[in-house]
Amino acid sequence: MFTIKELTNLRLWQLRISINKGEKIVNINLRKLENQIKIKNKMVYIYLNNFFNYKYGLYEVRLRKRSSKHSMIKNIDFSFLVLPKFNIKYDKDVYPPVIKTEDYAEVKLKLPENYYFDYEDGEVVSKNQLLKIQFNPGIKLLNGYFISEIKDNEFKVSLSLIIPIIKWEIKSPQLNLTDQSRVKEIWHEDLYNQEEAQLAINNIDRFDFDNADLILNNDQQKIRSKKLGNKLIFDLMRFADDIKNSNNSVQEISLKTGNDNVYDLFKIRTKWEIINPSVKYRKEENIVKIGWQQLGRDHGKNIILWNKKSKEKIFSEEINNNNKLIVNLKKKILPNQYRLQFKEKDTWNSGEAKYPADNTLNVFDLTIGDKKDFIAVIKDKGLVITKVEDENGDKFPLNYDYKITEIRDASKLEFENEERYEGNLIICNKKDNNLQPEKLEYNPVSFYYKFENSVLSLFVDREKDGFTYCKKCQKLFWDTIDKNHSEYKHSKYHILAVRYYVDYNRISEELK
Repeated sequence: MFTIKELTNLRLWQLRISINKGEKIVNINLRKLENQIKIKNKMVYIYLNNFFNYKYGLYEVRLRKRSSKHSMIKNIDFSFLVLPKFNIKYDKDVYPPVIKTEDYAEVKLKLPENYYFDYEDGEVVSKNQLLKIQFNPGIKLLNGYFISEIKDNEFKVSLSLIIPIIKWEIKSPQLNLTDQSRVKEIWHEDLYNQEEAQLAINNIDRFDFDNADLILNNDQQKIRSKKLGNKLIFDLMRFADDIKNSNNSVQEISLKTGNDNVYDLFKIRTKWEIINPSVKYRKEENIVKIGWQQLGRDHGKNIILWNKKSKEKIFSEEINNNNKLIVNLKKKILPNQYRLQFKEKDTWNSGEAKYPADNTLNVFDLTIGDKKDFIAVIKDKGLVITKVEDENGDKFPLNYDYKITEIRDASKLEFENEERYEGNLIICNKKDNNLQPEKLEYNPVSFYYKFENSVLSLFVDREKDGFTYCKKCQKLFWDTIDKNHSEYKHSKYHILAVRYYVDYNRISEELK
């Protein structure tokens, strides 16, 4: 395409076209093409297909104007590549917003010989004529280069493939999210502390969004779409009441199409939540270092550490915008099981914090100390059995204190590298602390000790006999209970204890 002043000037122009470095050459005066070209507003349009019949490759073109009385010889040179047709096939008709960053998608391209692709955003997993490229489905364009080798010369053309991905955007007075292609989490106050919030979703040519609905928490509530141009529009304020009244920490917003395909779009978080807490205790400095990550937003919080067994509060610290805390303890703590509580600040309730129940939000059970620390303490202080557990996992209390003193490494091991311990069992009445020395004839007892949850397993006496528990008496026996035994009358209440829960024992001089 070029301009001329008068139609008669066509005779001054010569066209030379070479394809693929001389594979085919055309030289012709434009006057001879008068019936094959189009002239409009002094612009000359030359259709190259008339010469090469859609042949692809490198085109080198020269327009040469002969000299006249008023002008010199003029050459106009330019070149371009005509790319071949190739088939593009994605592994999905449409890609929803990405949830996991490690997910990948794949596109296949069937290429002619001597042509290949080099992509910046993907990984080429096959480089033959059927090219396979893996890419992150969260991207909107797959950018790269179409490369052709023509007579030992390499030619490169930048090229982008448009990924058929669902993109969404939210527009509101306080929140402006555009061109989103990932499943994002939104804090509810950013969305609903205002009077309007509108969601728009792009339509994709290859996908039919007719009769699409926006759904809350798997069809708990739905909103029918409205079309505006090539976008689907939804009024998010219609979900506001259900979201505010829900007990769920996170509300899921999805798109449901007319053929019942469901695609996750984003999530709305309504509750502040702590994840990945960590606790380190430095015994020498007597300090506790706590770190964490949080989801959502708080308005100040208290961090409380409890002894899980005694339910004693170790410390309570108030903290605002931070994700770490260092506490200087007033007294040293022992290796043990603890409960860490993150409690949102309540301006309406300033009362004393209570020990949190199991399965409470932002409450975590943890162990402070390693195995070596625990073993050192039980050898020094001894243990007391607090409850027993049967093979079904049911736990039972004890009416007596079963104390294990003088704990040491077992003198006789049955297996190589066996970690067994032994000690002397002493039984005390909880009410008057009377000893029952007649039971000492079964010492020493031996056991395995699991420090992570303070449990004894394989707990046997010196004859390697296990213990029987009476649910009626709430006590242990380790002798054979036959018809002549005083406890035979309770035999229907007897079970085999398989696990024994223990705590540290503060041993008196009398027990030593």
